[in-house]
Amino acid sequence: RGYQAQSYGGISFTYLAKFQRTLSIAQNESGSDLYLTDNTGILRDQKFLTGNVEVLGATEDTAYLQITHSLRPPELLKASVFAGRIVVQDFVIYRKTDLAQMLHCDVKKISYQTFDGLKTPGDSEGMRAMLWTPKVKNDTKHNLGLVEAFYGGSDLYSSFNHTVCALGMTVISPAVRGSFAYGPQYRTLIEGDLGGKHILDLFWAASWLQKNSDIPANQIGTFGGSLGGYSALRSINFPTDLDGIKRPAPFAFARSVVGYGDIIKTFEQGSVAGEGRRLCGEDCSKNPEKWNARSPTLTIGLNTGPTYLVHGKLDPRIPYSSSEEFHKAMLAQGKKSTFLLLENGHGNLSFEESYLDLKTWLGSLN
Repeated sequence: RGYQAQSYGGISFTYLAKFQRTLSIAQNESGSDLYLTDNTGILRDQKFLTGNVEVLGATEDTAYLQITHSLRPPELLKASVFAGRIVVQDFVIYRKTDLAQMLHCDVKKISYQTFDGLKTPGDSEGMRAMLWTPKVKNDTKHNLGLVEAFYGGSDLYSSFNHTVCALGMTVISPAVRGSFAYGPQYRTLIEGDLGGKHILDLFWAASWLQKNSDIPANQIGTFGGSLGGYSALRSINFPTDLDGIKRPAPFAFARSVVGYGDIIKTFEQGSVAGEGRRLCGEDCSKNPEKWNARSPTLTIGLNTGPTYLVHGKLDPRIPYSSSEEFHKAMLAQGKKSTFLLLENGHGNLSFEESYLDLKTWLGSLN
C-alpha cells in the first residue's frame, strides 16, 4: 500500500492509491506488458511498450517508469490512469541530437548453435544473442571482437557497447545457460556447474562471430562484470576440453570488472555466500577438488591471453582482493595482466573512474 516500487521475479509493480489500482510491468522478448488491476486482482487494462520498462517509484496517482533498449538510453516516463485506462507520457527524454552522439552500434538479435544444441527459451533457432556492430568501421587497429561472458542476450542499452563500437569493435552478447531473464528452469542450468557448460557457450558464440565477420580468432576476447567477470577469467583459463567436449579456438584476451578468481575464498569472504551455494549447488568448500579446478586464480597454467581487471576498494559484495590475487598469480607466472584499483563499489563507477577504466583497458590491449 506504500507508493514505493517493488520488484519480484522479473515483474515490477506499484500501487496507485488515488485510483485503487496496481500497476504491474512484466518484461518479455519483444518489450514490456503493463497491467492495471483492481484490489480484487481483476485486470482492468493493459498496454504494450517496446523496450525494457520498470517502475522506479510513484506518488498516489502517478508511477515513474524507466524505459530502455539497445538503441534507447534509459529515459523516464510517467504513467497514470484516465477514464480507467493506462496513460503513459514522456517525462525525461533525450533530444535526437544527443542520441546521435550516443548511438554508435547497429544492433540485431541473432541465434547460434552451441555445442549441445541447447536453445534459449523463446528462441526456436538456437541460443539467443544480441550482436552489436559499429555503424562506422573506421579504425582497423581496434577490429576486435568482444563476447559478453554473462548477463547477456537482453535488448538493453549499454554505454560500454556503444563506446567500443565507436572504436571499431564488435560485441556479441549471448544468453548463455544460467541467464536470468529466460525463466527459472533455464536459470538453474548453471547450478552445480559454475565455470562449466555456460563457458562452453561463450566459445561457440566466439566461433559464430569469427565465421560471420572479418574478425580472426586471435582478435576475439571476452568481458563481463561480477559473475560475468569470473566467467571472463575462467574463459581465458579454460582447459582444451571439459568432460570430453573440446572447446574451439581459445580467447585472446579478457576484461573482468569486479570479478573473482578463487571460488571458495570469494564465497567465504564476500557477502554472497548464498549465491555461492546456488552456483556451486552445494557449500563450495565441501568440494575443493572440483571448485579449485574451476578457479582461474588457481589454474593460471591454462591461461591463453592477457587479462585486464578493475575493482573498487569499497565493493561490499566481492572483495577487491579477489581480483588482486588473480593479477599477482598471473604476474608470478610471467603472464600479462593489468589491474586497476578504484574507490567505488560493485561496478557503480563515477564518470572520472569510468573514463580512467576505459583508457587503462585500451592501453593494456595495445
